[in-house]
Amino acid sequence: MKKKILILGSEGLIGSDLSIFLSDKYEVFKIDIRLKKSKNCFKINLNKSKEVKKIFNYFSKKKIYFHSIINSIYPKRKKFYKNFIDLDEKNFQKDLIFHITPFYSILLNSYNYYCNIKKKGQIINLGSIYGLKIPNFKIYKNTNIKSPIMYSSSKAALSIMTKYFSKWCIHNNKNICFSCVNPAGVKDNQSRTFQKNYKKIYQAEMLSKRFVSKKILKVIKDPQKYNGKDIMITNGAILKH
Repeated sequence: MKKKILILGSEGLIGSDLSIFLSDKYEVFKIDIRLKKSKNCFKINLNKSKEVKKIFNYFSKKKIYFHSIINSIYPKRKKFYKNFIDLDEKNFQKDLIFHITPFYSILLNSYNYYCNIKKKGQIINLGSIYGLKIPNFKIYKNTNIKSPIMYSSSKAALSIMTKYFSKWCIHNNKNICFSCVNPAGVKDNQSRTFQKNYKKIYQAEMLSKRFVSKKILKVIKDPQKYNGKDIMITNGAILKH
């Protein structure tokens, strides 16, 4: 019988590839607002804490045991500030709450889920290299792409919350592992100009989605080795900033 894996944000850039890649080895359960409800698929707004709590309570009551829970969501507001100088203090506060609260909600409910079913567990968060390093802004020259301050701020918060939960579990003898996987730039539909800038400045190609998925599989297979760790995936990119 295949072990079960839960992917939150299964229809996103990394989550969608990860769902396909892991399905050969695991029984994959998916949660995303863009899903149609069907077997092992749950259409839920993960920005709403009540819905997150409700689905994890459901898994607990049904005694559905997940070997690993992978959080690949990134909350997005309709009003999106590409440049931090356009973001005043009031909207910064709103953005901060909007982005960080779902991360915390998923961590807390994942933790409570494993405590309730009284089994060992693993939570893997999908962070970003830009939660650990400031981007080199030269890569955005002559493109319409920006790296918003909220993206870096929220991913940095996710990294520290991951380590906090991990240390808490170690301190309290809870066999629950927390890791944060932090990819550099992932190839999507970026312009040729952006990709050239990236390669020239970082001296490496952008990551493929499958490359990231394979690295996540390594973390899944060895929870203790990566417990409390920030795992950087750079493909050799030189990130000095």
